[in-house]
Amino acid sequence: MKGACWANWLGFTLGYRYFPMATGWYLKRQLAANLDLNDEKRYQKLRKEVLKSKSMPEKDREIMKDESTLRLFLRTSRQSFSQGSDAAVEDGRLMCMGFGFRVEDIRPDLPVQLWYGKQDVAVPLNHGVQIAARLGGRAALRVVDETHLSIWANYGEEALRELVRSI
Repeated sequence: MKGACWANWLGFTLGYRYFPMATGWYLKRQLAANLDLNDEKRYQKLRKEVLKSKSMPEKDREIMKDESTLRLFLRTSRQSFSQGSDAAVEDGRLMCMGFGFRVEDIRPDLPVQLWYGKQDVAVPLNHGVQIAARLGGRAALRVVDETHLSIWANYGEEALRELVRSI
């Protein structure tokens, strides 16, 4: 988790694995999980939160200022937390466990593309560097000067074109 923001580092390093109840408590207190408010109130609060955020990278803040993006986030988060935070906690726990195979054992004939943003503090570049190293040069590691949200806003179509081209 080298390069991750403190919340992601803490959640994925310790929280989901060892303290799932505390992680669930934390998630329930986030605006995305506050389903007691109607969508318009959630939108207004989230917009205010985004505008005042000091920890959000500027490129991510610009993307989240877009009304349609914010409303999409709120709709998807309503679905994600519609039955509470247990599913989100379980998802995080599973991401922190072994997947039952080693990255090195991925078939050599399968094309692997790794797209990472230099400024991503949610899924830091170190992840891609480590995966690429474990694949011994069999992966195309693409590093761009982007953040967690801006990489897909600015390179999503290119990534999909490259994926389709490679299969």
